[in-house]
Amino acid sequence: MVVNRLHQWRKLLPQVPLALLLLIEALLLGYPLVTELPRTLPGNFWHAESAILAEFNWFMLPRLLLVSGLVLMAIGLLLRARAAWFFALMLVLLVTPLLWRSGLVQHGTLAFSWALLVLLVLFRDSFQGSSVVAGALVTLLIVSALLCYAMVGSLSLGADFIPPILNPMTALYFSLVTMTTVGYGDITPHTDAARLFTLSIIILGITVFAAALSTLVGPMLNSSMQRIIKGKGRKMKRSGHFLIVGASPLAHNLYESLSQRGLKVTVLLSPESAQQHSLPDDADIVVGETSDTSVLKEAGAELARSVLALGGDDADNAFVVLAMKDLASDVRTVVLLNDNRHLEKIKRCQPDVLIAPQLLGSEILARLLNGETMDKDTITDLLLQGNPAKLSD
Repeated sequence: MVVNRLHQWRKLLPQVPLALLLLIEALLLGYPLVTELPRTLPGNFWHAESAILAEFNWFMLPRLLLVSGLVLMAIGLLLRARAAWFFALMLVLLVTPLLWRSGLVQHGTLAFSWALLVLLVLFRDSFQGSSVVAGALVTLLIVSALLCYAMVGSLSLGADFIPPILNPMTALYFSLVTMTTVGYGDITPHTDAARLFTLSIIILGITVFAAALSTLVGPMLNSSMQRIIKGKGRKMKRSGHFLIVGASPLAHNLYESLSQRGLKVTVLLSPESAQQHSLPDDADIVVGETSDTSVLKEAGAELARSVLALGGDDADNAFVVLAMKDLASDVRTVVLLNDNRHLEKIKRCQPDVLIAPQLLGSEILARLLNGETMDKDTITDLLLQGNPAKLSD
């Protein structure tokens, strides 16, 4: 229970705090709009003539789009999506020039934006995932931005069209018809500026909708093809195998060595490392949070001959061992030590065997420099701490 609680809290970092900060940023930017919009917008906004519409401050549209984008990207950050992180970074970068241009410069808001920008950069490696939902949010943001561009441009060049575009409803109609390349021809450009603007909407519309299709349909097709080709899924029964957790060089080399000996091996990878691994296409790979007991069960951890936590992060390796204590304490566990400073903490997890390559290298060098001899048993004791003999039982 304690392990699961710790793991649940750990899974919330850093995406949940950053998403909350992004929502606060949206609130700071959106609050002035709540007071400005009622007195700025004309009562008959959607059918306002150009004379009334001239009183409307169109600079509000980018601000509204920015606030909406921050909210959407906050949802994307919760999914650890790389695309959501990138667009969140871009939107926060736009906050400073927007506030400066609109005359709403406040030192507190600017300081908050810069601090959020720094945090996004610091935790960039935590957002490596891809998600259909995140792709949909990014697509919605881009389509909304294009629609705002088309509407503002149509109203600005309204007199250059026949019939003239004089109100937002007509601008919305013309923008959507042009973006989708339907082109009924009931509103046509009659100046070079209007023609070039219409061409830009057509080109951007085709690009955006093509990108939307690849973003939304691509991941679903890729996932389906992988399931068809590999023929693997949650129903696959695994037992009597070695379970390697992690994507370190040691994990990769051990997989090759065990596979060459004809032994059954399953590899459990985190979603981040699964995108960059170099294992063979026919490798039995399970992707998920490495210390989640449900994912370990899917990988057959309770029926494995040994579970080897060989990731590049000592905290992740320790959580794997602790999770195995709750799931199947009789299964032998091996853990890799990446940093000597974490030796005592790893030992408290009580793995059956602890691999410490750094300790072995430093001790061998020290003994050689001092003229001491080294035998096989000494080297084994330094490299494999615990009860190595238990692995061959």
